[in-house]
Parts: sequence; C-alpha cells; structure tokens
Amino acid sequence: MEGSGTEGLFPLNKEKENLLGSAQDVHIPLQGNGIAPYHCKIFCDGDGDWILQSLSKENLVQVNHDSHMITTLHHSDLLKIGDYIFVFLADEDEKKKDLPPQNPNKTTTVYARVKTFEDTRKVIESLQQTDRPETRFSILYNISALLTRVGDLEELAQKVLQAIFEEFPADRGAILIQKKEKWIPLASQTKEDGPGGEIQLSQSIINEVIQSGDGVLTKDAIADDRFSGGQSIVDLNIHSAISVPLKVEKEIVGILYIDTIQQGDVFTEDDLKLFVAVGMQISQVIQRIKLEQVKRDKEKLELQMRDAERVQQFLIPKKIFRPGGLEIGAKYILSQGLGGDYYDVLPLSGDRLGLVVADVSGHNISSALVMCMTRSLIRQLFRSETSPAKILKETNDILVEDIMRGMFITIFLGILHVPSLSFTFANGGHPHPLYFTTSKKKIELRGEGSGPPLGITKEAKYVDSRITLASEEGILIYTDGLVEMPSPSGRILGLENLKVILDRALAFPAQNMVDFIYQQALQFSMFAPFSDDLTLLCLKVPEVFRHFSFELETRIEKIDPFIQRILPLFQSHGFATKKADHFHLVLREALMNAMIHGNQKDPKKKVYVTCYFTTEKAYLQIEDEGEGFDTARMVDDFKWVSSVSSHGRGLLLIRQYMDEMDFNNKGNCIYMNFSKHT
Repeated sequence: MEGSGTEGLFPLNKEKENLLGSAQDVHIPLQGNGIAPYHCKIFCDGDGDWILQSLSKENLVQVNHDSHMITTLHHSDLLKIGDYIFVFLADEDEKKKDLPPQNPNKTTTVYARVKTFEDTRKVIESLQQTDRPETRFSILYNISALLTRVGDLEELAQKVLQAIFEEFPADRGAILIQKKEKWIPLASQTKEDGPGGEIQLSQSIINEVIQSGDGVLTKDAIADDRFSGGQSIVDLNIHSAISVPLKVEKEIVGILYIDTIQQGDVFTEDDLKLFVAVGMQISQVIQRIKLEQVKRDKEKLELQMRDAERVQQFLIPKKIFRPGGLEIGAKYILSQGLGGDYYDVLPLSGDRLGLVVADVSGHNISSALVMCMTRSLIRQLFRSETSPAKILKETNDILVEDIMRGMFITIFLGILHVPSLSFTFANGGHPHPLYFTTSKKKIELRGEGSGPPLGITKEAKYVDSRITLASEEGILIYTDGLVEMPSPSGRILGLENLKVILDRALAFPAQNMVDFIYQQALQFSMFAPFSDDLTLLCLKVPEVFRHFSFELETRIEKIDPFIQRILPLFQSHGFATKKADHFHLVLREALMNAMIHGNQKDPKKKVYVTCYFTTEKAYLQIEDEGEGFDTARMVDDFKWVSSVSSHGRGLLLIRQYMDEMDFNNKGNCIYMNFSKHT
C-alpha cells in the first residue's frame, strides 16, 4: 500500500469480512478526503475467491483503473481508495486459479501486433497482402466451413485447434473463455499428447492480449544458449507464440493461443494476420451459439415461470367460504406473471374463520416460493393456535432461518369467531385495515401498533388487537399496491383517497365494494399498467344477522326430537313448509353422519349445530369431534360414492337439496346453506 505518506502490508482474514474505511473498528483504517467510515470490504467467498465490494455507489473502489461495486480480485490487481493505492497479493495457490499454469522462467517480447478486423472486407485486404494469400484463404475457408457444421461450443473449439495443428507447427494450443472472471481453457491440444491434454501457457502474453485488445506475435527477447547442444525437450520454453482476442461487439469473450518450442522464425506476422481472421470467424460463431443459448434459456425460464404462475394461481382461493351469510369479497391482481401478494379465507374449527392478506417482497420465482412457504406455515399453525400474534411469531422465527437475506413479508392475519362476531387480528408491517360501519358512515384505521415484517429478525414481537363487529359493519384489508398506485402526474392514491372511495361504496355488498374500489383505482391511474400487485379482502356483516347454537350428545335417538325442536325456528324466519321438509331430511342425514362416521357413536363426544339466518338465506353448520375425512375425494359420481358407503350417499342427498355444501380442511365440519326462493 502507498498513499498519504503511509505504506504497509495488511494480511486479510479468510474467515471474516475485512472492512476498510475511516471508522475505528475496521480491519484496515484509512484517513483523508473521499474515505467513508465503512468504505469497502474484502472477503473470501464459498469458492475460495477474494471479493471486493464497495459499500456505497458514491464511493466506488477503482480496480485496475475501473470503478466497481463488486468484483473478484486477482493477483497483482491495483486498488485505488481515495488517495491510497493497494496491490492485491494472492498466495501461491490462489495465483494458480486465475489462469492455466505458465512457465515462470521465460521472458517474452511482442514482435508484431495486428488490430482485430471490423468486417470481412478488412480480412480480405489484409490476407491479400500476405506472402501466400491463396494458401491462407484456403485455410480460412476450411476453418469457416468447419465452424458452420459444429453446434456445440466446446466441440467447435477442439475442432478448430485440430485444424490449426494440421496447418501450423504448433506445440501447444488453447482456446480460452472467461468464466467467473477467470480465463479457463475451453479446449486445449499439444503436439505430444493430442487434444485435451494439460498445457502450460504464458500469462504475460495473455495479459498483453487482454489489455491491448490486439492480436500479438511474440518472440524470445534474448537468444538462449542453454538450448544449443541437442536438448530435445527445451524445458517447455516458449520461443514464439501467437495469441489473438475473440471479440463480440468489442468485448473480449475468448482468446485463441498457440506457441512453439522450436527456435527460429516459426510464426510470422502474416501468420498473425490469418489468426486474427480466424479469431473473427470464431467470435461470430461464439456470438451465434451464445444467442441460441440465451434463447433456449429464456424459453426454459418462461416455461418455468408459467409453471410457477399456475402453481401460484392454484393456491389462491377459487371459492370463498362465507359462514352464516357473512359477506366476503376479494380482488387479486398481479402486476406481472408472478407476484408476491396472496390472501386466504380459511374455515377453522370452533365456529372460527381465518383471514390472511400478505405481500412478499419482489415479483419473481423466489417471491412466489416464499409466498407458498408462508401460506403452508400459516395454514398448519391455524390448526393449533388461536392467537394471530403467536401464529405470526412462530411463522417469523421459521422464515428468518429459511429465506434469503433481504427478503421479507408484510402480513395481516385475523380470526373471526362467527357466533360472537369477535375479530382478533395481528399485523406484521402491513397497512392497517379500515374498519367501517354503513349506518353511521364511519371509516377509521384499526390496530394497536404493528410488529416488523416476517423474515427480518427473531427478536420480532407481535400483539393481538380485538374488535367486535355488528350488523352493517366490516373490515377492509389491502396491500400497499392499492394506496401506492400512481397517477400519470406521479401522485399516489393514498389512504385519504381510499377512504373517500370506500365511503361511496359503503352500501354495496362486500364483493361489489372491492370491485368498485378497484375500478376507481384504475381510473385514478388512467388505466396504466400496475407497478405492484394489488389485493383487496373485505369482510362485512349483513344488515340482518341472527345465529343460534346447539349441542347434542352422540345418541341416535336424540336426532328426531332435536329436529322437531328447531323446525319452528326455520318457519319463523320465513321458510315455507316444503323448505322445512327439505331441511328436516338434510339435517337428519348430516347428524347421522356426524354421530356414526364422525364420532364413531362415542357417547363421550359431542355434535355442535349452529344456524344463521339472513333475510334471504339460512346457513347450517354441523361439527363433530371425530378425525374427519379426506374431503378431496368428494365427487359427483353417484356410482363411485354409493359403492363406498351410506355416508357417501348421505352427502349426495345433502348436496341435492342444499344450494351450497362445503367442509373445513379436517373434514369434521360441514357447511350448508339454502335460499328461501330456490
């Protein structure tokens, strides 16, 4: 290191990050103008490579006169940080990784240079001025024909080397490509061992080509008397070499290299011109193969993205369960094919309903995978936890360990106890929900603070908030894609505008409400493409909402007396006698299934019945204490069901008379509803 009157040697620790800057706790302290407290860091990655990373865009470190945010360091690289100049010195093992092995005891000099050709006309003009133009055009033609027949890049490189060895007295040859900032042989050949053998190359010659961008011909700087006297191997000394860059749009993508241990003018400047022409041909083929590979990779990625989109769409509820006539509306719009938003409406045991709206950072496959992981964790925890705050805490602690650093999930999670309309919820960095009441035209934010988004820290804490809803009251949950939607002038929709739009929609049913809000947001943005996903979930209690709960022992003889007891309840809510007869038949089948197949006739277990009534519909919920069944096997094929059990026939009968029938995930609770006028 030199600069600011200081010099020294600073060993780097492979086991941790080495910080450079003006702060006191850095590994290499620096002072002076342009030095940030934490200016950059140097660390060793999992592959054993040394990485330099600037810690801000305003203070980029120069490596070999080019500014870098992040780059791999190689032996002898020059680093400029403020007024300081550093030389990066790799250990012996690391030096060998940067290039194939070289002969360290050889001095070379550049004998001739040739600029790379810009077009075919320049190639023709150059080769016409050589000593044997016909022969050189013939060699170029043969190699060009070879290039048109080979599609694989590695095979192409090996074929070209074989053709060159047939025409030139080379002892070693290679075509190098850059991979992870290192030059590695794509193909190699030696006169002694043939194709594919390990070879030693001159790093100084290759560096000269990389730095100048020219094709170079090198010869010995001094005649070497040690090799007179009949030595046959000549200790692998390079007496002459040709090395040319392979360029695609001025970028060096490869290097063509041959050398010889023979003394004398084995290679000439005219040979160099031919090699530059061959390099141009190879470069064009490399570009074509790379473009074809990019196309294949793009098609493969698009296929994977479509598959991921289908999986993600499959996980969004196709049918929203609405217990007891509660109104639930949802809107889910992706800004791109894959999104980070998701919502869920999940029937739970104990007359409860789970509601989730979440937003994963990003819009890519990683975001979609994190969304799937989060959904799975929450659904699992819903089975055992009744506190939204505890569910968020347990989910967060798992995600902190499993997701990539920098990713996070904002989330709102609530649990509604349907009979009491008590709504308990917790928030992890998500926009607070809007509570509204239709009769009083009141709209306000609800929630006692918010914990951090999921996936950031295990120290996160979350708290439960609770409200009790009543008729014509509800909750609107949304993602930030709604309130941050921009107008053409750059203004965002904002919370106050959202309140104004919601106020105009208070009289609408829940689904019409979210549809209206979405349309108004579209108009605000002048129908411009979305820059973020948008999710809306609305829960609303209808104007008339009455519920009745009952508990039965698991005794078959109790069924008919119970039905006779609650039939008048249905008739008193306006259901005709024929509807009551249907209700009698359905209720008896459902109770028989709960006691016989659910509770297995165990008298210690109970059956719970809840009835909900609105002005138009009756809702019936029957839950047993059994193990449940696989609801995914429910089908409409009567032959299949009847061949399994009378339980299946009972379910078909229920489906025949009910407007809707559904189950919870466990399969121990059935939900039914029917209309007065169907």
